[in-house]
Amino acid sequence: MECPKCGKENTITAKFCLACGTKLPLGATSKSHASFGKQPIIGKPIKVLLLIVGSLLALLVIVALISEKHTQEAAIYYQRGTAYYEKGNIDEAISNFNKAIEINPNFADAYGFRGVILRGKGNFDQAILDINKAIEINPNSPPQLYYNRGIAHREKGNFEQAILDFNKTIEKDPGFADAYVSRGFVYYKKGDIERAISDLGRALEINPKDAKVYVSRGVFHTEKGNFDQAISDCNKSIKINSKYAPAYYNRGIAYRERGNLDKAISDFNKAIEIDSTFANAYYQLGKVYFMKKNYAKSWDNIHKAEELGCKIIGHEFLIDLKNASGRER
Repeated sequence: MECPKCGKENTITAKFCLACGTKLPLGATSKSHASFGKQPIIGKPIKVLLLIVGSLLALLVIVALISEKHTQEAAIYYQRGTAYYEKGNIDEAISNFNKAIEINPNFADAYGFRGVILRGKGNFDQAILDINKAIEINPNSPPQLYYNRGIAHREKGNFEQAILDFNKTIEKDPGFADAYVSRGFVYYKKGDIERAISDLGRALEINPKDAKVYVSRGVFHTEKGNFDQAISDCNKSIKINSKYAPAYYNRGIAYRERGNLDKAISDFNKAIEIDSTFANAYYQLGKVYFMKKNYAKSWDNIHKAEELGCKIIGHEFLIDLKNASGRER
């Protein structure tokens, strides 16, 4: 503070001027400390505010640490679930995915994986719900989720929704051959065989070594009466896998429809040679032998088909065979 006598500056706590010894008045302030007395009034709310901010930051750190711990725990259960799935222990896999979702309700991958497994188990309703949730959490979900949801919708008979999901799968991954195959089968079920054939053709462009898809397209060609194309597709299937019984079976049907009965018999026998439990192959042999008027062999093959579980009771063909052969069985 300033001495009223000599004008010298003293400390704020001084009672006497250090220069001249004059007693300093109480409450005097120096020019350099004129605002000192006001500082506690301003500083107190600032300190309180800083304490509040510090507490909030600490709380956020704690929340973040807890969240991170939960995320890590959920990830451990998810990893265990995938490991159980790879070992074929489906129930344990589902149990671990359940726990992962319980800990982290926004775990998109856990919902997705559980949905795929449930689809495989035939629980289509819950599979659709799980995959819906996964896609809701992560709109950029992989194409496999849309594909599996499409399969679930197809199995429930929701063909239009299935097509939309297969379209989305293909949009995300144009090289997803199975999506074309599955969409093709939906078109087939809807009676749109031309689109079905087109989709299977696209799948074969992507994977030209798929023996099963050639046979499926061959079946569609047979439905359309395109027997030469059907035989050609089955030939390609056999070239890829000479032990694939359905290729011979379906080629046999095409030969029969084209009137090549001996070739049909040869193909049905080949299918049975590969798979002795192929009940429908015996049934088709019975029909061909009926067409050749060899009723004894027709009955032999019909009986074998029935032994293997083929249900023939009430078939118009069976009534014709009874009438033509003069036998009841």
